[in-house]
Amino acid sequence: MRKIFIVALVMSIATGAATASQPGNPGEGYAADPAVTADNPGYIAPWLYTALIDELMAVGQAGRQVDHKLKVDGEVRYHYSSNNGFWRQDASGLRVYLALNGAIDRNWRVYGRLEGKKKLLNYSNDVELSRLYAVGKLGRSTIQAGSFGYLMAEGNIYDSGFDGIRADYSGPLHYTLSYGKTNASANTAVAALRLEDFDYELEAGIYHYQAAGGWKNTIKTLGANYNFSNFGVGAMVLDSVRKDVKGNGSGYVAALNYGDLKSWRPGTYKIFAKYYNQPQYTYLAHGMNGAGGRMQGFKGYGLGLNHTVVENLVAGIEYYDLADKVTGRRGQTWWGQLTHYF
Repeated sequence: MRKIFIVALVMSIATGAATASQPGNPGEGYAADPAVTADNPGYIAPWLYTALIDELMAVGQAGRQVDHKLKVDGEVRYHYSSNNGFWRQDASGLRVYLALNGAIDRNWRVYGRLEGKKKLLNYSNDVELSRLYAVGKLGRSTIQAGSFGYLMAEGNIYDSGFDGIRADYSGPLHYTLSYGKTNASANTAVAALRLEDFDYELEAGIYHYQAAGGWKNTIKTLGANYNFSNFGVGAMVLDSVRKDVKGNGSGYVAALNYGDLKSWRPGTYKIFAKYYNQPQYTYLAHGMNGAGGRMQGFKGYGLGLNHTVVENLVAGIEYYDLADKVTGRRGQTWWGQLTHYF
């Protein structure tokens, strides 16, 4: 409304200036301007023009003012994991996230996350600042720098903290370049290329890292997802330079999804089914809640359902039946959680 008022004011003053500044009828407070004539009735004196431009610039700057208010949200999650087969240790605990973010300027924000865990059964007891990073725009690229979460290859390679820098370029093709370290590796470099359309996406990636033992590995991935209505189907192939003791270095994951979970909308849900066939060196720290991370590669399936019970309260149940690709030992896991968002 203020901008509309000022534009109207400019037009009004321009017309008034043409009349009030006519020779013989000088405007009050300033001398007649000889450049105002019947042939140039819209002329505005330089001092008036400068004042109006300054006012318009002030309005524009006000529209771009940075909101420096600190924003806070979080979640509280209870989980229970029941394990059978080769790994029989159950686990249970509470986890609390307190996330904060604030603006640095118009293009950059800083994010932090305080994380606390409380052991109920074979879990952790600690409090830490698990995330602290800045996000900003450089041209058409989005930059993240610091300690942030990284989901690599939809979690089929890694799903945890990353210390370093990441650049995402958005255009007809989406590019991602990253360098840093994970909780399981150093000198970790990522290059990914993604093509997205209304109902499908294709992605190819290269993930190179140095493990704690000093050895190096490179994982290459190619994945595709197709979504229509609330149903989705996806597949990914993974190939590692390093092989397990049986010479296996290539694997795949197939996935089905149904539903559209929204934590703020009661009654919404999402169901997933996945089949895994991943040799040992095709992942760093897998994102699943099954026992695959304790195996030398794994093969089997996982099923899960998440449901919004009431607003901002989500309940979930998952089941995994996996076999070790080297030893053949099997393990079954039931994993349940209840999460409140605030």
